[in-house]
Amino acid sequence: METIDPDAREMAEIRNQLEHKYLKIHNNLWKRSTSEKDFSFVLKDSLSFSMYRNEFEFKTLKLIKLARAALIYLSLAIHKEEIKRSKGRRIERVVPIQLDKYDDKWKI
Repeated sequence: METIDPDAREMAEIRNQLEHKYLKIHNNLWKRSTSEKDFSFVLKDSLSFSMYRNEFEFKTLKLIKLARAALIYLSLAIHKEEIKRSKGRRIERVVPIQLDKYDDKWKI
């Protein structure tokens, strides 16, 4: 699978683990280190896909932003198509849909 986004493979793997297998998310207190006091041996598991919570949160927010952008592009494409179709219609009245407006502080 060829993609532009370098994180796409890992996101696909995370999705696959969530849907079919086992995803293990570790608290950020168990940081990776190169010292002998590293606790990563406790965290390793051959049955699971492991990642830290901050990495999971970062990838989740990135995916939410991508989904939001996709929905915006879809609504703009539908709007453009409806404008194009309205030019050929005989009916003069089309019922508009009013959408609520939200302040930026409520958005992610």
